[in-house]
Amino acid sequence: MQQSVTVTTEAAPIETSKTDVSQTVEQRRIDNLPINGRSYINFTLTNSQTTRDMAPTIGPAPNSGLSIGGARARGTAVSVDGADAVDNSINAIRSTLSQEGIQEFQLILSNYNAEYGRASGGVINIVSKSGTNDFHGNAFGYFRNKAFQARNPFSGQVDPLTGNLNPVKQAYTRTQSGLTFGGPVKKDKTFVFFSYEYTQREESGFTSIGRGNFGLNGGASCSNPVAMQVEQAAALTAASSNVAVNADMNKNIDGTTVPISSALFGIPTALGSKFFPIPVPCPLGQQVNSVVCLPVGAGVPLGIGTGLVPLPVSSDGHFHYVALNSIRGNYPAMEKTSLWSARLDHHWDNRNNSFLRVGVSPSLVTGLPSTSQNQVFGQNSGSRAGLSQTRDLNFTFQHDTIVSDTAFNEFRMQVARRGIHFGFSQLPGGDLIAVNIPGTGYFGREPYSPVDRIERRFEFTDNVSLVRGKHTFKMGVDLNLIQLRSKKQQIFQLDFGGDVNFGGISIGAGVPSATGVQAYGLGIPQSYIQGIGNSNSPFDNIPMGFFFQDNWRPPVMARPLSARATVCSMTIRCWPLLSTPRLPTVAARCSCFLSATKHPLAACCLRQPLPYADRVWIHRRISMAVPFSRAR
Repeated sequence: MQQSVTVTTEAAPIETSKTDVSQTVEQRRIDNLPINGRSYINFTLTNSQTTRDMAPTIGPAPNSGLSIGGARARGTAVSVDGADAVDNSINAIRSTLSQEGIQEFQLILSNYNAEYGRASGGVINIVSKSGTNDFHGNAFGYFRNKAFQARNPFSGQVDPLTGNLNPVKQAYTRTQSGLTFGGPVKKDKTFVFFSYEYTQREESGFTSIGRGNFGLNGGASCSNPVAMQVEQAAALTAASSNVAVNADMNKNIDGTTVPISSALFGIPTALGSKFFPIPVPCPLGQQVNSVVCLPVGAGVPLGIGTGLVPLPVSSDGHFHYVALNSIRGNYPAMEKTSLWSARLDHHWDNRNNSFLRVGVSPSLVTGLPSTSQNQVFGQNSGSRAGLSQTRDLNFTFQHDTIVSDTAFNEFRMQVARRGIHFGFSQLPGGDLIAVNIPGTGYFGREPYSPVDRIERRFEFTDNVSLVRGKHTFKMGVDLNLIQLRSKKQQIFQLDFGGDVNFGGISIGAGVPSATGVQAYGLGIPQSYIQGIGNSNSPFDNIPMGFFFQDNWRPPVMARPLSARATVCSMTIRCWPLLSTPRLPTVAARCSCFLSATKHPLAACCLRQPLPYADRVWIHRRISMAVPFSRAR
């Protein structure tokens, strides 16, 4: 008995009927290839010219996450059933469909035809599934839990008794479930297809804040009051370390206590020790705002005392000053996203077909890490994380007509609405002023929040294809009306909550400089940024596109090295853009540069509106595909 295994293969054929560089990801690959999170767009990474875009982004302005052919991620155009699926304001991908509702999608890398415009990178075309003459459907569910997850090496939780950051297995639960159903309403005439997918995540965000003892030395900051009196500069930095880490100048980093407030500043025990350790001369026995003037030692002129500013307290008695120890460890992150889609197809006759697709995609995501200040993810606390809430609604209608054997018309329209709210964290401190300590931690309100905007899109497209001899002509028009609106008082609040930056400062000659952490404990920032003005300036964007394309096949010429098939493509696309200014002219951003010797009001306030001028862009492109082979 003999057995044999025969393996056959052949080279992929060269498509001589097109000039673009493209790849189609068909349903078989979508169903069978493994993918994390069921984000089928990532199947484009199977192409060697597509990579993940690792450039920093800000919370309310994510991009597609894909760099195609080396282009920026914001240069990628995405369409679903031919209708634009890109957020006009930031050029990100709007919510699309469940993976189960995708028939296939095409990735065009370069040299794409004139009908594809408004893309400096690649083009992704998504085709949704439709019903057939047979009823069919499926249901699915995926579940992941921390019980069978490995511990993340960055995961840690603060022990409330000892204050130590202990390694723990992070919270993690993810469920993804859904179903599809399709079939005939009337056989050979009307078909319906429905898909639904729901994603829920309960996970953890990680932070490196506090690792390495905040860059400070030792456990006790200063345990000898006599030494503090002799070397007050060193004592100030010790007290500032305590204030920064524990919001108390008497509480050392390791949790032990020393009487710095009474020994160094003579503060009565009854007044506590929650002060910024920067003494300033003041009228003895008088109170200026919240500063209480206390007496000092011998040799001080009569009537002069020492004033210390207490740590900020809210009207209800809660401290607004954030101790760095309180923001260590994991923080919660959550997602709840639904993808609903229904498609109705109707076959009118042998020459006319139509379909209507409706999609709804509500989503809520919390714990979004920020890189708006060019920080790494690990330096964000939970209070700096963002919250994104979106709701996408779209109606897409298309009607195809075979006018004759050599003429074809395709009409499409889309009505879409996108509401988005990007807010600051709902964790404690998420609504407080933003504090940036480079290399240590970023906490407080996300500087780019909140954002509240509504985008409405009305799109009308008509394409005509004509075959005349060896020429295939295609021409069309694409009209869009895109409206930006908001129901809130502001659309985009950049630094409206304030943004304070702390860095290393010099204390004096012969004395070591204070670190950014100690500057935070002293209450001396390097700069302060405050956004002001009115950002609620709605506008209409009206892009209009016209294109003409000719694919020509010249006669085949026989010779030893001959062109067996040739396609010459000449394309022209014109995009006149009509719009009002994109950004309001009344918004401003004030940057205040502070120091221990400069008054906080020494600020430079810059108005820098960015008007968007009306322009006409004309793209002209001529391409040729000439595959050669030797004549036999």
